[in-house]
Amino acid sequence: MKVAYIFLNNLKSKEACVHQALSFVSNFSKYDNIIFFSSFISKIEFTKVLNFFLIDNNFKTVRAPFVVVNNNFFIEKIGRLLSCFFVFLYLKLKKFDVIYTEDFSFVYFLSFIPKRLRFKGKIFFESHKIFFKTSNKVSYEQENKAYNSVDRFISVSKNCKDDLSLIFGIKDDNIIVLPNAVDFVGLTDLKERYRKLDSVIKKEKKDFFLLYSGSFIAWKGLDVLIKALKYTEKDIKALLVGGNKKDIDVLQRLAEKELVADKVLLVNKKNKKDLVKFMLCCDIGILPNNTDSNNVYTSPMKIFEYMVIGLPIVSSEISSVKDILRDMENVVFFKTNNEKDLAHKINFLYNNRDVCGRLSKNNLKYVKEFDINIRSLKIRDFFQA
Repeated sequence: MKVAYIFLNNLKSKEACVHQALSFVSNFSKYDNIIFFSSFISKIEFTKVLNFFLIDNNFKTVRAPFVVVNNNFFIEKIGRLLSCFFVFLYLKLKKFDVIYTEDFSFVYFLSFIPKRLRFKGKIFFESHKIFFKTSNKVSYEQENKAYNSVDRFISVSKNCKDDLSLIFGIKDDNIIVLPNAVDFVGLTDLKERYRKLDSVIKKEKKDFFLLYSGSFIAWKGLDVLIKALKYTEKDIKALLVGGNKKDIDVLQRLAEKELVADKVLLVNKKNKKDLVKFMLCCDIGILPNNTDSNNVYTSPMKIFEYMVIGLPIVSSEISSVKDILRDMENVVFFKTNNEKDLAHKINFLYNNRDVCGRLSKNNLKYVKEFDINIRSLKIRDFFQA
């Protein structure tokens, strides 16, 4: 089976979607011939991205000669259009059995091309959200038109699957639900490598650390976490990893305003090696996502990373997470957007280390079901069904 994976977003952003896409392609290449298509990025920069996430460069790449930028809507549209056209011509010239993408611009581009002029491979779209509900760049009409060019869907959450069926009339047989996944073996190996460091730090440190890793954008709910620190035990501190300078400055000012600056450590985005070191220093993983529409559909990779490390989790009550984790088995849920309830749940785990231990043990076992290798094989079966 020959598979084309199309990803036209900015690889240099090193966002979670980049990590997930490259992890899948690298893993899937163990089973079938897969080629990764992207917008332009130099070989040196591409190698840096792979090294950042510790991903093997074991697959072929085809880079369109056009850059896609996100800071100018008009220029972004031109870059995406040219990249889509380049990829389309390549797929016409080379035969592929499967075209797999999470890139909305590509399936929307295809919807304007008559079926008799398209390539013959089946098109699989990985759906992470309903675009017209979460973005002002896409209308319902555009999204509906785009999905007419798709044969089957891989949805990362049940909510996303339900809305694909309800809103766009996609048949259930043409959708499979597969949450995001983690490289369980690779992350476990990295954890074991730094285990001695972990034991030294745990012995020396006196504080009880909360960990958040990921983007600092507004719908992640980090303002709620910072405000909650006012109500937590004095030894509790929060380590927030993943922001850029602008985001860090905003949250630092908020921490100062809330008089908790001494309880917050803000760190920019880290590569996987350094991130694991930070994780091993922490006691609880936090997922404070708010009520923004993006959180209806999200499948956060960070929860699986927390679980591999063995962290108990405190999460807001967003339905996409409640579909995966069970309260008091893998996670302690708090009322979304409620900093006092978040503080209460954090204090509960701080004062009940036996519960922390039980959640940690459960997570180390349960996370094996969300290994990237298992997800790849399920997608492969779906391709062949």
